[in-house]
Amino acid sequence: MLASACGGAPTANHSPAGATPSAAAASGALSCRLPVAGFVISAPKGQPDNSVGPDGQDNQKGTGGFVDLPAGTFTPTKDSDRTYLASAKQWLPVTMQAVSPDQRSYVLSRLSQHSGSAPTATLYLVNVATKAEHALFAAPDGQMGFVLAFTSKGIYVGVLSSTGPGATELRVIDPATGATHLVAGSQTPPGVSYSVFTAISGDFAWGTRITGSQAHPSYELLRLNLTDGTLVVWKRSATMPLFVVGFDADGHPIVNGAPISADGAQSNLVLLSAPDQTTPIAIRGGAFLQGRGTPVRDAHGTWLGSADGSIWLYTAAGLEKVATIPPQPGGSGQPYDQHAWRSVAGPCF
Repeated sequence: MLASACGGAPTANHSPAGATPSAAAASGALSCRLPVAGFVISAPKGQPDNSVGPDGQDNQKGTGGFVDLPAGTFTPTKDSDRTYLASAKQWLPVTMQAVSPDQRSYVLSRLSQHSGSAPTATLYLVNVATKAEHALFAAPDGQMGFVLAFTSKGIYVGVLSSTGPGATELRVIDPATGATHLVAGSQTPPGVSYSVFTAISGDFAWGTRITGSQAHPSYELLRLNLTDGTLVVWKRSATMPLFVVGFDADGHPIVNGAPISADGAQSNLVLLSAPDQTTPIAIRGGAFLQGRGTPVRDAHGTWLGSADGSIWLYTAAGLEKVATIPPQPGGSGQPYDQHAWRSVAGPCF
């Protein structure tokens, strides 16, 4: 996952509309209900803009709903948000990464700003059932925190500047006490111009670093062992930053394998099974336009939203489009138009 300051404001979704199911969905290989979220549309210049939430991330309130597979029917839901917990029948204003393993609590971030100073984040632990909350962690002045994973070992949080590039940290917080410490091996070494951890799977954190000069940068995809602090470079590139798109069933990362093409299609995703050992991922059903939001993994595979309203499922057979959700009213129909953006809001149940 990447921290993002882009977002949008709640817009009412409309009457149920038919999505376009894939061959797999139509054949009945999928039979479940998938929660999805949209993004609040940015307001015209000079008008109040509600496209960014209190945490500085995309506002997704009221823009999503459910896709029923294999029928492909999309049903908007006014109280939708970033995540849907089927166990509690509740929408939450955080991503699945911020929800506890037992789904009884989640971590909410709020930014505060005083006297023109840079926004600063405070993280709160919230009870799903009662909505009771208490402050868990206060970031340093001018810093924001985003949750990478809520695990049985603690809450892993990325801490970075709220105003632009700067030093970043990876910390783990004890949800019971609020005690926090820097994760061993995550510190940025001298000579590195950019370093951030963006995803966690199992006992490993994945991050991106940029080294070298501005004229000749080197981009690295890193894997950090959260147990012993060992850091290994899994892939290098001289042409583009490398970010994890999602993970397979074994925790191996799905990575951008090539620069985004002129039409916006991400047509060369690869699976990394070991350092520099890449396997091309077959993409079926159209062009995959990588979107905002974080992937969701369940028994079916890894679900991904896109920038054109389509929903994708990764399995060992590859990445396949399973549905296309109509855009919010006012969309241009062009790639990356914000009216069409979708993210997956939880497992298919």
